[in-house]
Amino acid sequence: MEVAAPVDRDTTQLDESKKAILMGIIKQIKTGSEVKHIRLPSFVLQPRSMLESMTDYFAHQHLILDLASKASPEERMMSVIKFYIAGFQARPTGVKKPFNPIIGEQNYCEWHLPDGSTSFYQAEQITHHPPHTAFAMYNDAHGVYVNANITPSYVKFLGNSAETHLQGRMVLVANMPSGPEVYDMTFPSLVVKGILIGKLHMETVGKATLHCPQTGYSCKIEFKSKGLFGVGGKANGLEGKIYKNDTHVHTIKGCWDADLAISSASSKSKSDGAPFFNAAQSPSDVQYKVETPYDKLPELDSRKVWEAVARGIHNRSDAETYAAKSAVEDAQRAEEAARAMTGKPWVPQYFVPTGYVKDSSFFVLNTLASRPPF
Repeated sequence: MEVAAPVDRDTTQLDESKKAILMGIIKQIKTGSEVKHIRLPSFVLQPRSMLESMTDYFAHQHLILDLASKASPEERMMSVIKFYIAGFQARPTGVKKPFNPIIGEQNYCEWHLPDGSTSFYQAEQITHHPPHTAFAMYNDAHGVYVNANITPSYVKFLGNSAETHLQGRMVLVANMPSGPEVYDMTFPSLVVKGILIGKLHMETVGKATLHCPQTGYSCKIEFKSKGLFGVGGKANGLEGKIYKNDTHVHTIKGCWDADLAISSASSKSKSDGAPFFNAAQSPSDVQYKVETPYDKLPELDSRKVWEAVARGIHNRSDAETYAAKSAVEDAQRAEEAARAMTGKPWVPQYFVPTGYVKDSSFFVLNTLASRPPF
Protein backbone atom coordinates (compact mmCIF):
# COMPACT_ATOMS: atom_id res chain seq x y z
CA MET A 1 0.00 0.00 0.00
CA GLU A 2 1.29 3.47 -0.90
CA VAL A 3 0.77 5.79 2.04
CA ALA A 4 -0.62 9.19 1.01
CA ALA A 5 0.74 12.38 2.49
CA PRO A 6 -1.68 14.37 4.63
CA VAL A 7 -2.99 17.85 3.98
CA ASP A 8 -1.01 20.38 6.03
CA ARG A 9 -3.53 21.53 8.67
CA ASP A 10 -1.00 22.47 11.34
CA THR A 11 0.78 25.45 9.76
CA THR A 12 -0.15 29.09 10.34
CA GLN A 13 0.84 31.65 7.72
CA LEU A 14 1.91 34.90 9.39
CA ASP A 15 2.20 38.30 7.75
CA GLU A 16 5.06 40.62 8.69
CA SER A 17 3.08 42.49 11.37
CA LYS A 18 2.19 39.26 13.18
CA LYS A 19 5.77 38.04 12.94
CA ALA A 20 6.90 41.30 14.54
CA ILE A 21 4.45 40.80 17.42
CA LEU A 22 5.78 37.29 18.06
CA MET A 23 9.38 38.48 17.89
CA GLY A 24 8.61 41.12 20.51
CA ILE A 25 7.32 38.40 22.84
CA ILE A 26 10.20 36.01 22.16
CA LYS A 27 12.81 38.64 23.05
CA GLN A 28 11.45 38.61 26.61
CA ILE A 29 11.96 34.85 27.04
CA LYS A 30 15.24 33.15 27.88
CA THR A 31 16.07 30.08 25.77
CA GLY A 32 15.69 26.88 27.78
CA SER A 33 13.38 28.46 30.35
CA GLU A 34 9.91 27.34 31.37
CA VAL A 35 7.20 29.82 30.42
CA LYS A 36 4.54 30.14 33.13
CA HIS A 37 3.05 33.53 32.31
CA ILE A 38 2.97 35.05 28.84
CA ARG A 39 0.67 37.44 27.02
CA LEU A 40 -0.21 35.81 23.70
CA PRO A 41 -1.71 37.68 20.76
CA SER A 42 -5.26 36.77 19.77
CA PHE A 43 -4.22 35.20 16.46
CA VAL A 44 -2.64 32.23 18.26
CA LEU A 45 -5.57 31.65 20.64
CA GLN A 46 -8.56 29.37 20.20
CA PRO A 47 -11.85 31.02 21.22
CA ARG A 48 -12.50 28.23 23.73
CA SER A 49 -11.16 26.74 26.94
CA MET A 50 -9.04 23.61 27.22
CA LEU A 51 -12.05 21.94 28.89
CA GLU A 52 -14.03 22.43 25.68
CA SER A 53 -11.10 21.35 23.50
CA MET A 54 -10.93 17.98 25.26
CA THR A 55 -14.22 17.02 23.58
CA ASP A 56 -12.14 16.65 20.40
CA TYR A 57 -10.97 13.29 21.73
CA PHE A 58 -14.55 12.01 21.37
CA ALA A 59 -15.19 13.27 17.84
CA HIS A 60 -14.93 9.65 16.65
CA GLN A 61 -16.41 7.89 19.66
CA HIS A 62 -18.34 5.42 17.49
CA LEU A 63 -15.03 3.57 17.16
CA ILE A 64 -15.24 2.48 20.81
CA LEU A 65 -18.98 2.35 21.45
CA ASP A 66 -19.30 -0.98 19.65
CA LEU A 67 -16.38 -2.72 21.39
CA ALA A 68 -18.71 -5.36 22.86
CA SER A 69 -19.58 -6.47 19.32
CA LYS A 70 -15.94 -7.16 18.45
CA ALA A 71 -15.32 -10.89 18.64
CA SER A 72 -11.63 -10.90 19.46
CA PRO A 73 -9.40 -8.98 21.90
CA GLU A 74 -7.17 -8.03 18.98
CA GLU A 75 -10.08 -6.43 17.11
CA ARG A 76 -11.00 -4.45 20.21
CA MET A 77 -7.43 -3.19 20.65
CA MET A 78 -7.39 -2.13 16.97
CA SER A 79 -10.59 -0.12 17.51
CA VAL A 80 -9.17 1.57 20.61
CA ILE A 81 -5.99 2.49 18.69
CA LYS A 82 -8.08 4.05 15.92
CA PHE A 83 -10.15 6.00 18.45
CA TYR A 84 -6.99 7.26 20.16
CA ILE A 85 -5.37 8.40 16.91
CA ALA A 86 -8.54 10.04 15.59
CA GLY A 87 -8.71 12.25 18.68
CA PHE A 88 -5.64 14.18 17.55
CA GLN A 89 -7.00 14.70 14.05
CA ALA A 90 -10.07 16.54 15.34
CA ARG A 91 -8.20 19.59 16.63
CA PRO A 92 -8.48 23.01 14.91
CA THR A 93 -6.22 23.90 12.01
CA GLY A 94 -3.10 26.01 12.47
CA VAL A 95 -1.24 26.93 15.65
CA LYS A 96 -3.95 27.78 18.15
CA LYS A 97 -3.85 27.50 21.94
CA PRO A 98 -6.98 27.08 24.08
CA PHE A 99 -7.43 29.11 27.29
CA ASN A 100 -5.95 27.78 30.52
CA PRO A 101 -9.04 26.94 32.63
CA ILE A 102 -9.53 28.66 35.96
CA ILE A 103 -9.86 26.50 39.06
CA GLY A 104 -13.36 25.08 39.38
CA GLU A 105 -14.24 25.78 35.74
CA GLN A 106 -16.65 23.25 34.25
CA ASN A 107 -17.83 22.10 30.86
CA TYR A 108 -20.69 19.78 29.92
CA CYS A 109 -22.19 18.48 26.69
CA GLU A 110 -23.96 15.48 25.22
CA TRP A 111 -23.96 13.56 21.96
CA HIS A 112 -27.37 12.37 20.78
CA LEU A 113 -26.34 9.48 18.55
CA PRO A 114 -28.18 7.93 15.58
CA ASP A 115 -28.75 4.64 17.42
CA GLY A 116 -30.84 6.47 20.04
CA SER A 117 -28.18 6.36 22.78
CA THR A 118 -26.65 9.38 24.48
CA SER A 119 -23.05 10.01 25.46
CA PHE A 120 -22.38 12.44 28.29
CA TYR A 121 -19.29 14.60 28.81
CA GLN A 122 -18.24 16.40 31.98
CA ALA A 123 -14.98 18.26 32.61
CA GLU A 124 -13.67 20.22 35.56
CA GLN A 125 -10.48 22.09 36.39
CA ILE A 126 -9.03 20.56 39.55
CA THR A 127 -6.12 22.98 40.08
CA HIS A 128 -4.70 25.96 38.21
CA HIS A 129 -1.00 25.87 39.26
CA PRO A 130 0.00 23.32 38.24
CA PRO A 131 -2.86 22.96 35.74
CA HIS A 132 -4.80 19.73 36.33
CA THR A 133 -7.78 18.97 34.10
CA ALA A 134 -10.15 16.04 34.64
CA PHE A 135 -12.75 14.99 32.09
CA ALA A 136 -15.02 12.03 31.45
CA MET A 137 -17.31 10.64 28.76
CA TYR A 138 -19.75 7.78 29.28
CA ASN A 139 -22.47 5.98 27.35
CA ASP A 140 -24.32 3.51 29.56
CA ALA A 141 -26.29 2.02 26.68
CA HIS A 142 -23.02 0.76 25.22
CA GLY A 143 -21.31 0.05 28.54
CA VAL A 144 -18.38 2.34 27.75
CA TYR A 145 -16.90 5.03 29.99
CA VAL A 146 -13.75 7.11 29.86
CA ASN A 147 -11.97 9.09 32.58
CA ALA A 148 -8.92 11.20 31.84
CA ASN A 149 -6.56 13.52 33.68
CA ILE A 150 -4.13 15.86 31.93
CA THR A 151 -1.51 18.09 33.50
CA PRO A 152 0.36 19.89 30.72
CA SER A 153 3.92 20.68 31.69
CA TYR A 154 4.89 24.34 31.59
CA VAL A 155 5.90 25.36 28.08
CA LYS A 156 9.65 25.12 27.55
CA PHE A 157 11.08 27.66 25.12
CA LEU A 158 13.89 26.20 23.02
CA GLY A 159 14.71 29.06 20.65
CA ASN A 160 12.99 28.19 17.37
CA SER A 161 10.49 25.94 19.12
CA ALA A 162 8.42 25.56 22.28
CA GLU A 163 7.31 22.25 23.81
CA THR A 164 4.85 20.98 26.37
CA HIS A 165 4.33 17.39 27.49
CA LEU A 166 0.79 16.22 28.16
CA GLN A 167 1.32 14.40 31.44
CA GLY A 168 -1.49 12.18 32.58
CA ARG A 169 -3.58 9.37 31.17
CA MET A 170 -6.89 8.38 29.66
CA VAL A 171 -8.62 5.28 31.02
CA LEU A 172 -11.27 3.67 28.84
CA VAL A 173 -13.45 0.90 30.27
CA ALA A 174 -15.63 -1.37 28.13
CA ASN A 175 -18.09 -3.72 29.82
CA MET A 176 -17.76 -7.15 28.21
CA PRO A 177 -19.72 -10.36 28.95
CA SER A 178 -16.59 -11.71 30.65
CA GLY A 179 -16.10 -8.54 32.72
CA PRO A 180 -14.75 -5.02 32.19
CA GLU A 181 -11.74 -4.44 29.95
CA VAL A 182 -9.55 -1.48 30.87
CA TYR A 183 -7.50 0.40 28.26
CA ASP A 184 -4.93 2.67 29.87
CA MET A 185 -3.48 5.33 27.54
CA THR A 186 -0.81 8.00 27.92
CA PHE A 187 -0.31 11.19 25.90
CA PRO A 188 2.53 12.53 23.71
CA SER A 189 4.01 16.04 23.57
CA LEU A 190 3.05 19.10 21.54
CA VAL A 191 5.73 21.21 19.87
CA VAL A 192 5.40 24.54 18.07
CA LYS A 193 8.21 25.06 15.56
CA GLY A 194 9.23 27.85 13.22
CA ILE A 195 8.95 30.58 15.86
CA LEU A 196 12.07 32.34 14.55
CA ILE A 197 12.96 30.53 11.32
CA GLY A 198 10.70 28.64 8.92
CA LYS A 199 6.92 28.28 8.93
CA LEU A 200 5.06 28.44 12.22
CA HIS A 201 3.55 25.01 12.72
CA MET A 202 2.54 22.56 15.43
CA GLU A 203 3.57 18.93 15.73
CA THR A 204 2.53 16.04 17.93
CA VAL A 205 5.73 14.24 18.93
CA GLY A 206 7.07 11.69 21.36
CA LYS A 207 5.92 8.35 22.69
CA ALA A 208 2.63 7.07 24.08
CA THR A 209 1.37 3.70 25.23
CA LEU A 210 -1.96 1.87 25.21
CA HIS A 211 -2.36 -1.20 27.38
CA CYS A 212 -5.15 -3.62 28.29
CA PRO A 213 -4.10 -5.89 31.19
CA GLN A 214 -7.18 -8.12 30.81
CA THR A 215 -6.27 -9.21 27.26
CA GLY A 216 -2.50 -8.72 27.28
CA TYR A 217 -2.64 -6.47 24.22
CA SER A 218 -0.69 -3.23 24.13
CA CYS A 219 0.57 -0.70 21.63
CA LYS A 220 3.66 1.51 21.74
CA ILE A 221 3.22 4.57 19.55
CA GLU A 222 5.82 7.08 18.43
CA PHE A 223 4.67 10.37 16.92
CA LYS A 224 7.38 11.46 14.49
CA SER A 225 8.81 14.95 14.09
CA LYS A 226 8.88 16.47 10.62
CA GLY A 227 12.47 17.56 11.11
CA LEU A 228 14.58 20.63 11.80
CA PHE A 229 12.84 23.91 10.89
CA GLY A 230 9.81 21.89 9.75
CA VAL A 231 11.47 20.50 6.62
CA GLY A 232 12.27 16.95 5.66
CA GLY A 233 10.18 13.91 6.44
CA LYS A 234 6.39 13.71 6.48
CA ALA A 235 4.14 15.84 8.62
CA ASN A 236 2.38 13.96 11.42
CA GLY A 237 4.26 10.72 10.95
CA LEU A 238 3.45 7.79 13.22
CA GLU A 239 4.81 4.33 13.92
CA GLY A 240 3.13 1.93 16.28
CA LYS A 241 3.99 -1.57 17.44
CA ILE A 242 1.23 -3.84 18.73
CA TYR A 243 2.10 -6.55 21.24
CA LYS A 244 0.35 -9.59 22.62
CA ASN A 245 1.95 -9.86 26.05
CA ASP A 246 5.63 -9.40 25.16
CA THR A 247 5.37 -10.62 21.57
CA HIS A 248 5.43 -8.04 18.77
CA VAL A 249 2.58 -9.00 16.42
CA HIS A 250 1.84 -5.97 14.17
CA THR A 251 3.39 -2.70 13.03
CA ILE A 252 1.46 0.43 12.04
CA LYS A 253 3.08 3.10 9.87
CA GLY A 254 2.02 6.25 8.08
CA CYS A 255 0.57 9.61 9.10
CA TRP A 256 -1.89 9.89 11.94
CA ASP A 257 -4.06 12.41 10.06
CA ALA A 258 -3.99 10.53 6.75
CA ASP A 259 -3.32 6.96 5.64
CA LEU A 260 -2.01 4.40 8.10
CA ALA A 261 -0.99 0.91 7.04
CA ILE A 262 -0.58 -2.25 9.09
CA SER A 263 1.72 -5.21 8.56
CA SER A 264 2.57 -8.38 10.42
CA ALA A 265 5.67 -8.20 12.56
CA SER A 266 6.83 -11.43 10.96
CA SER A 267 6.37 -10.15 7.39
CA LYS A 268 9.51 -9.98 5.22
CA SER A 269 7.77 -7.79 2.62
CA LYS A 270 9.14 -4.32 1.95
CA SER A 271 5.68 -2.90 1.28
CA ASP A 272 3.97 -0.65 3.82
CA GLY A 273 1.28 -3.26 4.44
CA ALA A 274 -2.50 -3.29 4.23
CA PRO A 275 -4.77 -0.26 4.83
CA PHE A 276 -5.43 0.24 8.54
CA PHE A 277 -7.07 3.62 9.14
CA ASN A 278 -7.48 7.15 7.81
CA ALA A 279 -8.64 9.50 10.57
CA ALA A 280 -9.47 12.28 8.10
CA GLN A 281 -11.94 9.98 6.32
CA SER A 282 -13.46 8.46 9.46
CA PRO A 283 -17.08 9.55 10.04
CA SER A 284 -17.26 12.30 12.63
CA ASP A 285 -19.65 12.35 15.58
CA VAL A 286 -19.31 16.13 16.04
CA GLN A 287 -22.65 16.70 14.30
CA TYR A 288 -24.41 14.87 17.15
CA LYS A 289 -22.95 17.12 19.86
CA VAL A 290 -25.53 19.08 21.86
CA GLU A 291 -24.58 21.94 24.20
CA THR A 292 -26.61 23.42 27.04
CA PRO A 293 -28.43 26.65 26.09
CA TYR A 294 -26.43 29.65 27.26
CA ASP A 295 -29.12 30.94 29.64
CA LYS A 296 -29.07 27.64 31.53
CA LEU A 297 -25.30 27.42 31.98
CA PRO A 298 -23.80 27.50 35.50
CA GLU A 299 -21.60 30.50 36.27
CA LEU A 300 -18.39 28.44 36.10
CA ASP A 301 -19.13 26.93 32.69
CA SER A 302 -16.31 27.55 30.21
CA ARG A 303 -18.54 29.38 27.75
CA LYS A 304 -19.61 31.88 30.43
CA VAL A 305 -16.18 32.29 32.01
CA TRP A 306 -14.46 33.09 28.70
CA GLU A 307 -17.32 34.72 26.80
CA ALA A 308 -15.76 38.20 26.63
CA VAL A 309 -12.32 36.76 25.74
CA ALA A 310 -13.76 34.69 22.91
CA ARG A 311 -15.53 37.81 21.64
CA GLY A 312 -12.21 39.67 21.55
CA ILE A 313 -10.63 36.86 19.52
CA HIS A 314 -13.53 36.84 17.05
CA ASN A 315 -13.14 40.62 16.76
CA ARG A 316 -9.40 40.15 16.16
CA SER A 317 -8.68 42.69 18.87
CA ASP A 318 -5.63 42.02 21.04
CA ALA A 319 -6.56 44.87 23.37
CA GLU A 320 -10.11 43.59 23.90
CA THR A 321 -8.88 40.00 24.31
CA TYR A 322 -6.17 40.92 26.81
CA ALA A 323 -8.44 43.14 28.91
CA ALA A 324 -11.11 40.44 29.16
CA LYS A 325 -8.56 37.71 29.85
CA SER A 326 -6.90 39.82 32.57
CA ALA A 327 -10.29 40.37 34.23
CA VAL A 328 -10.90 36.62 34.40
CA GLU A 329 -7.42 35.91 35.77
CA ASP A 330 -7.50 38.78 38.30
CA ALA A 331 -10.82 37.50 39.66
CA GLN A 332 -9.33 34.02 40.00
CA ARG A 333 -6.30 35.32 41.89
CA ALA A 334 -8.55 37.24 44.28
CA GLU A 335 -10.64 34.13 44.96
CA GLU A 336 -7.50 32.04 45.54
CA ALA A 337 -6.21 34.64 48.02
CA ALA A 338 -9.53 34.58 49.86
CA ARG A 339 -9.41 30.78 50.13
CA ALA A 340 -5.83 30.94 51.39
CA MET A 341 -6.88 33.33 54.17
CA THR A 342 -9.70 31.05 55.33
CA GLY A 343 -7.60 27.88 54.94
CA LYS A 344 -10.34 26.24 52.92
CA PRO A 345 -9.00 24.64 49.72
CA TRP A 346 -11.10 24.36 46.58
CA VAL A 347 -13.10 21.10 46.46
CA PRO A 348 -14.10 19.87 42.98
CA GLN A 349 -17.83 19.52 42.44
CA TYR A 350 -17.92 16.64 39.97
CA PHE A 351 -14.65 14.72 40.35
CA VAL A 352 -13.17 12.79 43.27
CA PRO A 353 -9.58 11.57 43.81
CA THR A 354 -8.86 7.85 43.61
CA GLY A 355 -5.83 5.64 44.09
CA TYR A 356 -5.95 4.33 40.52
CA VAL A 357 -2.49 5.73 39.74
CA LYS A 358 0.11 5.04 42.40
CA ASP A 359 1.79 8.02 44.05
CA SER A 360 -0.60 10.53 42.47
CA SER A 361 -4.22 11.53 42.51
CA PHE A 362 -6.30 10.39 39.56
CA PHE A 363 -9.64 12.20 39.63
CA VAL A 364 -12.72 10.33 38.43
CA LEU A 365 -16.23 11.58 37.72
CA ASN A 366 -18.13 11.02 40.96
CA THR A 367 -20.90 9.02 39.29
CA LEU A 368 -18.28 6.61 37.87
CA ALA A 369 -16.01 6.36 40.92
CA SER A 370 -17.64 3.16 42.20
CA ARG A 371 -17.16 1.33 38.90
CA PRO A 372 -14.12 -0.86 38.07
CA PRO A 373 -11.20 -0.27 38.06
CA PHE A 374 -11.45 2.81 40.31
